[in-house]
Amino acid sequence: MPGCLTRWFSGPCRGAALGLALAALCLVLSPGAARAARVTHMTLEIQREGEPAQTHQLVLSSQGDMAQYVLKSSQPPNSRAGSFLLTRDQGKSWYAIDPAQGECARWTDQDMAAVISGYVHKLKRWAGLKIEAPEFRKLSEEPGEAMLGLPTWRYTYRVSFGFKAKLLFSSWEYRITRDIEVWACQQVQPSLLRDWLVDAPLLAGHGAIDRLIKQGLAEVKGAILKKRVRQAVTDKKGKTTRSQITQTVNLLGEENAPPVFAPAWSPPPCQPQSREQLQKVIESLIKGK
Repeated sequence: MPGCLTRWFSGPCRGAALGLALAALCLVLSPGAARAARVTHMTLEIQREGEPAQTHQLVLSSQGDMAQYVLKSSQPPNSRAGSFLLTRDQGKSWYAIDPAQGECARWTDQDMAAVISGYVHKLKRWAGLKIEAPEFRKLSEEPGEAMLGLPTWRYTYRVSFGFKAKLLFSSWEYRITRDIEVWACQQVQPSLLRDWLVDAPLLAGHGAIDRLIKQGLAEVKGAILKKRVRQAVTDKKGKTTRSQITQTVNLLGEENAPPVFAPAWSPPPCQPQSREQLQKVIESLIKGK
């Protein structure tokens, strides 16, 4: 599998793949003569218990149906800087491109959704997967601090569920709790701040989990300027592992559209990802590798 796909899904996009789904803003404009693109600068901070904190600087450019997510820099530094995710059709198909390495991978949202639901189905069938006591609780809704000179509304809510599975001589039992804070600007039309990574959520094919995903997405109103997710995973021995992901919008502006938005643009030689390859990526994320 091309390294760029693995690096993207083990880096800034890992939180989304794990259901933390932090909002990277994508502003959709009507095409104009200058072919300008709206640009959002964001900071993504990842803190896992027992590991050094990671900070990623991302730039999202958008125009019509197209969005490019570029990793500008990271702390600690790594070799992914300059790589990017790209969609030119509202998130129906994706490219992960690493120009420095000359690597490109591509896949579709239908393939990814089929892999996730198929993986859950296998766990249900072969490992007796059970989701126990799923709960969604809205904790508060109140005015928040101003961001980027705009008023915000602050939402807090909690999602929790139990996870049990057993296969042969191995068993898994966890209780997962996510405390989520969202700062949203109700003065900005949500349809103008669109993120193709999360607008069409990849449902898991398990009724209880899918209901939690839909309910959480329906709660927030307005354009998201900041989101913080604190997660606690407690195993059957009572050991709890904690993590936190915070994504903050630092700047909204307008710049010339990137070359990948040009009608004549074509990707470099690109390796299509089979569903088997996508499943390996998802399995590595679940195992924390």
